[in-house]
Parts: sequence; structure tokens; C-alpha cells
Amino acid sequence: MDDISSIKGIGEKNAALFHKAGIFSVHDLLYYFPSSFIRYPEIKKVAEAEPDEKAALYLMVQTEPKLSHVRGMSMLTFMAGDDTGSIKITYFNMPYLKKSIKPGTEKIYFGSVKARGSLYGMAQPKTFRPDEYAKLTGMPEPVYPLVKGLTSKTLAKALRNVFSGGLADGNINEYLSSAERERLGLGPLYESIYSMHFPDDTDAYIKARERIVFDEFFQFLISMRELKSDNARRANDYPMIETAEALRLMDSLPYRLTDAQKRAYKDIIDDMGSDHAMNRLIEGDVGSGKTIIALLAMLTAVKNGHQAALMAPTEVLAAQHM
Repeated sequence: MDDISSIKGIGEKNAALFHKAGIFSVHDLLYYFPSSFIRYPEIKKVAEAEPDEKAALYLMVQTEPKLSHVRGMSMLTFMAGDDTGSIKITYFNMPYLKKSIKPGTEKIYFGSVKARGSLYGMAQPKTFRPDEYAKLTGMPEPVYPLVKGLTSKTLAKALRNVFSGGLADGNINEYLSSAERERLGLGPLYESIYSMHFPDDTDAYIKARERIVFDEFFQFLISMRELKSDNARRANDYPMIETAEALRLMDSLPYRLTDAQKRAYKDIIDDMGSDHAMNRLIEGDVGSGKTIIALLAMLTAVKNGHQAALMAPTEVLAAQHM
């Protein structure tokens, strides 16, 4: 796999930012998919804007910007409008904009429209020149999970350089034949990855996502099969046979285990006492009693002279277990 620094425009400083996001190679970047998209709508008049919608308005600054401070924040406000009405523009903690905002200047303002009575407002809008905005209209802009110092614009630029510079070819491994893809109703991997980042429309993104989801499940199943096969070949050098302590715990519980729980524990004990290493998944609804089965298995391991660890996916759950 090509290193991230092989991409045009990524030097040592930028590479360190990509590393912070867990992106070390071109392959990592290709699979670093957007979390959402910004869609830039057609330009509207102020009178056409609706409360709580994201709108693009072509406005002329009508008043001198006023800078004030509220609860430790700077607040820059001014009125802007067109021939159908006016809207209040607000920027927080951006006092430096005061020098560049002059009455009579015109720009496209893109942001969420809010209504306070009869007055409409827009906070922290993005601004564009008309020619800049024309290039964005109708094209979804990817929004990526970020770390400090790394922007979605930087990621998108790097990805465009990957595709335009030919680096994507050597870092995307298509493993399905055209006949297999046709039978499964899936698109080519190269085109799907491109459309995950730069879809032409919603349909293209959905089609691309179907292929990526298929790959994720397929790779998971292959990994599980390989792991299961490896465990089947891997000898269990420490079979566990002592279960008395676990059975005593079971008897001392203030409730009786269900037959399904008892069967699950027996299956685990049979595996732990077999000639091969165990790899087992217990599936059950919330509150069905999976944790007590894990505890019984851990106690069995400990009482047979070994160690056990219980891992939880969140700190809250770990605290509850403790």
C-alpha cells in the first residue's frame, strides 16, 4: 500500500494530521468515508426563504457591522438583503470579519434560516462569490470525521488527487468478476469507492453504499471463517474440567437460570474442556442474561488456574459491571 505522503500536496506536516485521524496509507484514505454531505441548493430571494431550512441567499450588506460581547463571546451582527426583504446576519467569535464587511458589498450567504417573530436571521453562514457558488450547486460536498487541524476540504482535495493521479488503481483490489457483480446486483469497487466520496446524486451514493456494505459483511464472514478454521487447528493445551465453584455460584443466585442459559454454559464448558481452542458468540436480547454466563465462564477459567478478563464497549457499561 502506498504511503499517505505519496499523494500530491501532502508533505510531512499534513501527513502528521492524517496520521492523527488514523490515515497512514492511500488505502486508508480511500476507505475513510464521509459521515454526511452538504448539498448546496439553488439561490433564493429573502422572501422565499423558509424558517429552519438551509438556504442560499444573494444578499447585499445594508448596515455597518456591529461588534458586541455576550457571556465571553464576541458577536458581530449586520443587516443584509435583496429587493424582497432583509435578514440579520450573525457571526460568533469572528471579530476580524468586521474589516471585510462593508455596506454595499454583495455575496451569497449559505446557512440555516431562523425566525424570531417577523425578523429572519442566519448565524455563521458560509459566504461565496457567485462564480464560486455556481461550481457547487447540485454537487454534494463530503463532510468527514475530523481531528484538530484537518478539514473536510483537505481530505476531499487529497482524494481527488488520488483518483486523478492514478494512485487509486493500485490501492483498490476488485475481487468480484463482472458476472458475479451482475448476479449480485453490485457495482464495480473502484466506481463505488469514488461515489462514496463524490456521488453525482443520491441514487449513485446508495448504489455505492450497497457495494461497500456487501464488502464489509463479506470480509467479516471470511475473517470469521478463517478464525474458526484456525481455532479448529489450534490445540487447547489447558483443558478446563473443574466446574464446582461455578455450579455453587449458580445455586446461590437469587434467581434460577433459564434452560437456555444452562445450555449456553454447558456448551462453553464443553468447548473449554475440548482438544481445541474455543471461539464462541452468545447472542441474546438486552436483559436476557448473557453477562451471568460470561461470569460463570470466567469463574471456571480462574478456578482451573488461569486468568479471565471482561471487556465492555463503553465506560458506563464497565462501571455497571464493576
